[in-house]
Amino acid sequence: MMDLPSQFLANIKNYFGDEGMKWLSRLPSLIDGAIQRWDLTDIQQIDNLSVNYVAFAKRGGEEVVLKI
Repeated sequence: MMDLPSQFLANIKNYFGDEGMKWLSRLPSLIDGAIQRWDLTDIQQIDNLSVNYVAFAKRGGEEVVLKI
């Protein structure tokens, strides 16, 4: 699994139960799909994830935010 903060994992499990755990198992492929779809580079995951995956990224010369 990706290097995700333990509190983020606990939040997903506590708030969403089994469905959240299924989502977590799909998260790497969701991120990869977004990276490919929008041609993102320099992905920098934020440290304090709550119940959404959030990362700063670049698309061409533009700075963007990826939120899943």
